[in-house]
Parts: sequence; C-alpha cells; structure tokens
Amino acid sequence: MRNSPENYWKKRSVKRQWYGIQSIVRWVKKGTKSTKAFEERIVLVKAFSFEDALIRGAKELKKYCGDDRTLENTTYMCAYWIGDEEMVEFTEVFSSISATKLSTRQYMKRYHPKSHEKPLA
Repeated sequence: MRNSPENYWKKRSVKRQWYGIQSIVRWVKKGTKSTKAFEERIVLVKAFSFEDALIRGAKELKKYCGDDRTLENTTYMCAYWIGDEEMVEFTEVFSSISATKLSTRQYMKRYHPKSHEKPLA
C-alpha cells in the first residue's frame, strides 16, 4: 500500500500524525443501571503510532466520561491513520447516539462484532 502509515514513516522523519479514534459510550438512566442509549464518537488525536493514538484516545475518553455516573466507558476503541494535514486536536468529527434497551454486551455483539479484544484502558 503506497499511502499506508508504514510507508509514510519510512519516507519522513518521525513526527506526530493525525489519527481518528472511534469510541463507544453507554448512557445509563440516572439512578438505575439500565441502558438509555449508546453514543459512538470519533475524535482527532495527534500521535506517533496507532498504539500511541489509542493510548491518547483512552485518556481523552476517560476525561469525557468523567465522574458522571450516567456515562460508561465501554472500552471499545478503534484508530485510523489520517496523516499530517492541519487540524485541531481532539475535535469530535462524528457522534451517533442510539436509543436502545440492549445491554453493553448485546449492543457490541450486534453492531461491533469484532470489538471483543483486550482493551488498552
């Protein structure tokens, strides 16, 4: 692949590049443990590698969820390489909230069947 991150690093000096980090947050009904909805987000992050991007994305997601007991980090994350175009770090570029009564496991199995890997965070 001509435009792959691996080829990019061979041609240029190592510097931080843009990555999109997709994550999923579970919204919980206040005072209960039942699911209200799931939010899919993509934020931009500057990182040296896919692993670095996922680590930085996990830190941002932890801040996003904070101590709010109505948001639960599902630990699902996916990174894609964008390159070195000029952008603003951690800009949310996609969000989709899906109202559902599915549990986290049921939702992930239905909509993200390949997401059952060991999380970084």
